[in-house]
Amino acid sequence: MINLTQSMVTGFNPQTETTFENIDVEDGINAFFKSKSVEEARSVLYSMQIDPREKINAFYSSIVTSNLDADTFAKYLEIISEADMLYGKIVRTQNWRLLRYLNDILIKLYQNDDRIRYTQYNLSWPLLNRIRWDGAKIKSLSSIMAKKLHLSSSAFVTFGLPFVLFCIKNKTLELELEETFGDIIDKEIKLIQ
Repeated sequence: MINLTQSMVTGFNPQTETTFENIDVEDGINAFFKSKSVEEARSVLYSMQIDPREKINAFYSSIVTSNLDADTFAKYLEIISEADMLYGKIVRTQNWRLLRYLNDILIKLYQNDDRIRYTQYNLSWPLLNRIRWDGAKIKSLSSIMAKKLHLSSSAFVTFGLPFVLFCIKNKTLELELEETFGDIIDKEIKLIQ
C-alpha cells in the first residue's frame, strides 16, 4: 500500500484494472504524438506493453521517416539515443530495475506533433524494394566474385565492389559474367556517379 501511495505521489500511474488498457505499437505511437498533455502521453507509454527494444525501434523508425526540421530531428534522435544507451546498459548488466526509467526518457519525445506517424520500417519503400529485388542479384554476384578474388562475400561487397564498379565504369576492367548481372551492374554504376 505504501508503494502504491509513493508511486501516485511521484506521478506514476500504475496500471490497475480500471486504468489498464493494452495498446499495440501502431496505435501507441500515433496516440502518443496526438496526446493533448504530458500525462496522457505518459499513460500511452505505460499502456504499450511491448518489448523495450521494439518500443525504442518504433519511436526511431517513426521519427526518422517523418518530415521534421533539423533541430527537432536532432533533439528527438538524442532522446532515442539516450533510451537506447539505457537499454544497452540494462541488457549488459542484467539490471532490469533500470527499465523503469525508460518511459521517463521516452516521455521527453512528447510534443503534440501531427507530422509524426507510426512507420514500421525506417527505410523508404523504393529503397526497401530495391534491397528486396536487387539484393538477390548482388548476393549471387558477390559470391561469384568473392571466389575469384579469394574474399568473403561480405568483404567483397564492402571493399571490392565499389572498386570493381569504378573500374568497369572507366572501362579498365571487363568481366565475363552472365547477362543477368548486366542490369544490376549498370544500376550500381549509375548510383556511384
